[in-house]
Amino acid sequence: MENASQSSRLPGLDFLRAIAIVWVMLFHERSDPMPTFLRPIAGFGWMGVDLFFVLSGYLIASQLLKPYAQGGKPSLRDFYLRRFFRIIPVYWAVLAFYIFFPKLVEDSHLTAIWKFLTFTQNLLFDYRYERGFAHAWSLCIEEHFYLLLPCIVFVLMIKPSLRKAAGFLAAVLIAQIAIRCWIWHSVLLPRWGSEDFASTYFQRIYYPTYSQLDGLIMGVTLASIKVFRPEWWRRMTAHGHLWLLAGLLLMALDIALFKGPLNLSTAIGFTVQALGMACLLISSVSTNGWLARYRIPGAAATATLAYSLYLTHPAVMHLARTYLGPHFKYQPFTIPLVFFMSTFMVAGVMYWCIERPFLKLRERISAGMKPATGTLSAASQ
Repeated sequence: MENASQSSRLPGLDFLRAIAIVWVMLFHERSDPMPTFLRPIAGFGWMGVDLFFVLSGYLIASQLLKPYAQGGKPSLRDFYLRRFFRIIPVYWAVLAFYIFFPKLVEDSHLTAIWKFLTFTQNLLFDYRYERGFAHAWSLCIEEHFYLLLPCIVFVLMIKPSLRKAAGFLAAVLIAQIAIRCWIWHSVLLPRWGSEDFASTYFQRIYYPTYSQLDGLIMGVTLASIKVFRPEWWRRMTAHGHLWLLAGLLLMALDIALFKGPLNLSTAIGFTVQALGMACLLISSVSTNGWLARYRIPGAAATATLAYSLYLTHPAVMHLARTYLGPHFKYQPFTIPLVFFMSTFMVAGVMYWCIERPFLKLRERISAGMKPATGTLSAASQ
């Protein structure tokens, strides 16, 4: 694949992006037969979404902040143009499939279409009944982030200072913990043991943007250090092995938190998780870390297809489960392979037929604009 073979790509970022999407896909396949050793991994596959958030915060903030560091300002027109052509065409194509072929998808009960079109689905849908295309909730958070971040950066850069920026990021992070604690005590505890406890947890804590900014904040923090404090960044990225170890330890701690009391994991679990993934990101772009040093075969191609894979894999897996599953019944090694192959084939078609043409159109429209991301992974631009 052309994009996957570009020498300017950072292999560590490609690897993290590939891990994130494969982890999410395993999570959505966890109810099917699979090798025993994969089940514990698949059970925590929802964490892959948070890894996407950390990556997105880092990559997008880098685009916006770099022009300020060079004495200029980013073009909001170009920024939103690039976001539109990167996100919307494939999203609309998949949404149309859900609308016009509801019997073929994993759940025909869709929330109101206007919620998908306005990216408010994660704030307003009922998890108990509206599960069709439900995984688009994370894309809603991404879109809110794309919309608000340029405005926030513009305000903070009127009179820039390290203290002001650090204070703002810390305040948002602390607010996340406070909001989750308040919702837990005021909304969830009174419903403890009731039939709607789980759906209320998802609707009020897990899906809404206002309680899921930890990963994005961590990514923005790393981008800010990289752009405005390059010496700090140089010292940080000189210890890739230590950051990898720290990230793995924090992830282990986070898994232990989510296996423990739900109130504790709700309050700080997402923050610890984002911090651990931020450590992994530093290691992936370091000068001596294993994640940054080696190109894992297939990681770049998987990273390139990650967006199409994310949007299409629940529907494709449902179709494969319905029409191919009976032929491979009770074969724990074959079934995941068949499902993954089907999903990658569809994602490849989506990439070549929709994503790639619109990305090329974007470049023609933005001709003459110097990319603000430098050597960042092309799959995330």
